[in-house]
Amino acid sequence: TLSDGQWQQVTFPNMNAYGDYQVKESPDGRYLAVLRNVADRRYSLIIMDLVNKDLVVEKPINFFAAAIVWQPDSQNLALSSFKGDFYHYSIRHDTMTEQQGSQPGLNDVFYRCGADCFYMRSHHMNYTDIKEIPNPFDATPYLATLSLESKDAEFNPIYNQNGDTLYFTSKDEMQARI
Repeated sequence: TLSDGQWQQVTFPNMNAYGDYQVKESPDGRYLAVLRNVADRRYSLIIMDLVNKDLVVEKPINFFAAAIVWQPDSQNLALSSFKGDFYHYSIRHDTMTEQQGSQPGLNDVFYRCGADCFYMRSHHMNYTDIKEIPNPFDATPYLATLSLESKDAEFNPIYNQNGDTLYFTSKDEMQARI
């Protein structure tokens, strides 16, 4: 919690695999989608109801998803991988459908721009250039205001919808946790 600097572990994977490595809160702040490594090359999508403190979804997925983008209705989300996998999941219908036209080189969905419109990364094997740019869709000036000093804190820190909580992956040689 940013206001008081308190830490709270959100997920408890209780397994022998790597654990939880990615998280995204729904637009209405009700759900938390978590990507979990449950065993060697086996993964799951976990969705927690933050209001009722219930586990809503625990769905095996057949690829290493690296990115999550929620739809505005907070009932549907998109998952993508570095290798070009791109799927849509519906909480209401408990269905996972593959996006037609997904392909290697088009990866890591990071923004929804409309119905069936997403911003994704196009990767051309250039591992040396890292560039941070302001969000072009946010009129608020971009200022770095937060620094977390932890040797294990890394991998895509994400604010919640209210801007008062920060989710991030803490990982060491043995396990990852949100």
